Amino acid sequence: MEMWLWPTILVSLLTIAIGLASIRKMDRTVAKAENGEDQISEEVGDHPFTLNPILIIIAVAMVFLGFVIFYYAVAY
Repeated sequence: MEMWLWPTILVSLLTIAIGLASIRKMDRTVAKAENGEDQISEEVGDHPFTLNPILIIIAVAMVFLGFVIFYYAVAY
């Protein structure tokens, strides 16, 4: 199990980087209108799933778990 330590650390750092990047983008995706209400940018309105960090993190985790499952399915 020690062989999965560094890949797990790499995936964890990637997850943290995605989270930090989404926090930085959050200010740019929601703009205040003149009347004080939030307006969603057109890019997010047209494609709400493309900038969703939760879906990106789930995809990264699924790829990592796929590698682990494939490794143990082939190795044993």
